[in-house]
Amino acid sequence: MTRRYRLYGSSLSPFSLKVEALLRHARLPYAFLPADGPRRLALSTQALQQAVVRGLRAPTYPPIGHLRELPLVPYVFTPRDEILWDSTSIGFWLDEHPQRLPEPARLLPDDPATRLACELLDELFDELGLYVLHHVRWVLSGATTRAVSVLAEEYAPVLTRPIARLAAQAFARRQVRRLPYLFSVAPAGHRTSGVSRELQPPSRPGFPPTHALLEQLFDALLDASEAALSSTPYLLGERFTLADASLYGMMESIRRIDPAGAQRMRERAPTLATWLEKIADSTGRRGGALGLHDGLSPLLDLVVTGLVPLLKQNAEAWERASSRGEARRRSQRAFDRGRALYDGELQGHAFRSVAKGSRVDVWQRLKRRAHDLPRHAGDELWTAAPGLATAFGRDA
Repeated sequence: MTRRYRLYGSSLSPFSLKVEALLRHARLPYAFLPADGPRRLALSTQALQQAVVRGLRAPTYPPIGHLRELPLVPYVFTPRDEILWDSTSIGFWLDEHPQRLPEPARLLPDDPATRLACELLDELFDELGLYVLHHVRWVLSGATTRAVSVLAEEYAPVLTRPIARLAAQAFARRQVRRLPYLFSVAPAGHRTSGVSRELQPPSRPGFPPTHALLEQLFDALLDASEAALSSTPYLLGERFTLADASLYGMMESIRRIDPAGAQRMRERAPTLATWLEKIADSTGRRGGALGLHDGLSPLLDLVVTGLVPLLKQNAEAWERASSRGEARRRSQRAFDRGRALYDGELQGHAFRSVAKGSRVDVWQRLKRRAHDLPRHAGDELWTAAPGLATAFGRDA
């Protein structure tokens, strides 16, 4: 066990499944805890996770920084007692430490423009995809989601089964209450058939309803992923990358747990659904060419019309909130207190959200990557995604 990596997370978390795919692709021996057990290992790993979340242990990589916010999951505890967090950063770490891998495999493209595209797609699924997933789970699949039973089973090794079931039910109520924080705001008077009163998706005074926007984004992500995977074996060509892991994490969590979302996926994106099954059962291909291709156009359009506006509006709101002394690392706490809120628009839909420092950190990294591109190196990317160069202040 001491030679195994320990991934602490849950299949309800797209980031946990993303990291699992990264570890599996790197061919690293790992235990997915607490689900894999045994009890002693699950409990000791949970104690480590709690120490990190409570600030009693500092993570090894990446540094927390003044913008970042520690999550509940996932965490990777290495055989060298390193503590890794943030799914994208774990991908960077694996790519930068090939000597740690039994069979080194690159997760990021060498070409700088293709690497930027990879990071943009990764954040598209991480940032917008997280909101879509929560909406699919607790609204679209609200009456049929398996989230409670799956979570109870996963945490049985650290809790008795009755307590695990009660904890999972409490978690479901908490997640439904958090839906407005997670971008999903019901229209006034909304009722979901087959769902108990305490699990009804909430509206929020002063917040525009966003169900239509999130349904639109779910369909767009399905259609765009289907187009890309119908053209090449993986999003960026012939081998598995960080972007594929991010797509897998988001969509596989839906496929496993949320029947209504999974059904829509099978009907609208059958190639994607089959691809997820293959990734779940094996490691991704490790060799082959990477590059931009025509099938990426719908996904890059979503980057331009969805991800970039969200990141830019959030960054501007964070600056305003900071000037008022309202910006907080713990964005949930700020939201609950009505602080650092801003009004925005995405794909023609109004929304209200809280400014997040972690999202500012993402935006700053992507801008640095774009600005560091040698002149003309990004020409193919700027052509494939009109509006992207302008968003990053580059000449198209």
